[in-house]
Amino acid sequence: ALFDAYLSEDIYGRMHILFVSKEKDNQLYLDKIMHLQNRLAHTDFELFEQKEKLEDVLMRLNKLSGPFIPLSEKMCYIPLFGDITSEKINLISEHVLHSVFNGEYQKILIDLTAVGEVEDDGIQKLIDLFRTLQFMTGSKIQLLGIPPRLAKVLSTYELERIVEFKSSLQFVLQNEYA
Repeated sequence: ALFDAYLSEDIYGRMHILFVSKEKDNQLYLDKIMHLQNRLAHTDFELFEQKEKLEDVLMRLNKLSGPFIPLSEKMCYIPLFGDITSEKINLISEHVLHSVFNGEYQKILIDLTAVGEVEDDGIQKLIDLFRTLQFMTGSKIQLLGIPPRLAKVLSTYELERIVEFKSSLQFVLQNEYA
């Protein structure tokens, strides 16, 4: 506890010490500090909850950035949207591989028209997905709509054994059903 100390001398020459508690003076400050600590703790918890919600939304967004679309019993279409990151490709791969495993798809079309930025580890995961799909189906994966900047990145990998490059979905469908 804190005290104010007061010294005084009486008429007989004796010293007297008076201690006055500072608790009342400090109580106001302590109350304010406790209130601020409680608000901070509450705000931290709210931020944590918002962070969790945001992470869930981002995970869902990443999953939806590569929908699996069956076009026929033997052909499926997977358009990729947004940036290519390893986290996104891992989420997309899980759904795509499960869907291909449950079907009898022999022709897999992956459209890269709407791809944004590309991370090195994301490209590596994407190429792993190509290899796995090619192994599962026994046929080459068809890559559609490759933007020039992505073509430059993909050209450094030797993909000719596992993928075919096509210009667009329209081109593939016209040749498929012509």
